[in-house]
Amino acid sequence: MLRDLVTSKDGEIAVYTFTNRSLPGVLGDPDIKFPVPDRPESSAISHDRMLAAYVTPTTLRCINRRGEVLWHYQFADRPEGYMGYVAEPEFSLDGRVLWLYRPDCGIWGGNHTDKLLAINASTGAVISQVDLRSTGHGARFLAHPNNPFVLLDVGEGQDGSPLYMFYLDEAESIQLARCHWCEGHRLLDLSLDGARCVSVDEMHNRAVLHSLPDGQTLGAIGVDEFDQDACYIEAYPGGYLDANLAIINVRGESEGSGESGIDEEWNQLVLIDAHTMKVIRPIGPPNAGCGGLVFTWQWIVCGFRTY
Repeated sequence: MLRDLVTSKDGEIAVYTFTNRSLPGVLGDPDIKFPVPDRPESSAISHDRMLAAYVTPTTLRCINRRGEVLWHYQFADRPEGYMGYVAEPEFSLDGRVLWLYRPDCGIWGGNHTDKLLAINASTGAVISQVDLRSTGHGARFLAHPNNPFVLLDVGEGQDGSPLYMFYLDEAESIQLARCHWCEGHRLLDLSLDGARCVSVDEMHNRAVLHSLPDGQTLGAIGVDEFDQDACYIEAYPGGYLDANLAIINVRGESEGSGESGIDEEWNQLVLIDAHTMKVIRPIGPPNAGCGGLVFTWQWIVCGFRTY
């Protein structure tokens, strides 16, 4: 199963599907375009690809293929907040609900904490909301058809990345739990079957394989199992290629040579066994950075600007 790649730029939300694309190959033109009058900060599409939602610094809008605004929800009254923030939308798998991560701390500062909202995707009415008690700059949603729950990964910068698991119950109330098994970790990716995930344990400098939904540790790989000059396992980019393979990004430092003697920092993508968490081989040569990779399961979009 390949995830659609959704990108935003001035005047357009672009959707790339992988049903008829040869892999590997050139990404080419998007399959679907949603016209927008401005530049979205984040966006999402419904799973039938008929609707899109996007946010600006103040407003969430839901649009159709023609770019017509079906409804909007204003969550801030000023374009600049207390600190840098990006709200994040995501459609439920059945298309009935539009989830919204609202970074209230970033917007208002003070004692405000972030909120998670369930919004009726047809009308824009708020169905339910909960206080996350986080102070994030942004977030991402991870969902899978096999799972009754959705994961929400909130980025708090240097303070960490709390992970939440939630669903909307029959009474249309959000049921939320913080994944304490992921404290001190940053979520890397969700497996293709939705039964496992990989996180990066920054305190112990290792990548960890967990079962879902209980978070039990199934395996781990430490930084010492990579190149001898490797210093850190990075939380981004990285992810599953297929059911058996995953990619980890490792950062290292080599002693400088020549007259300058300046140490050289590098990044190395490494292919690992997604079941045993063992190194298979490096992918390509070390380079200065890997920030342009986007994982869509079974394929990596390389060097693609998403901003």
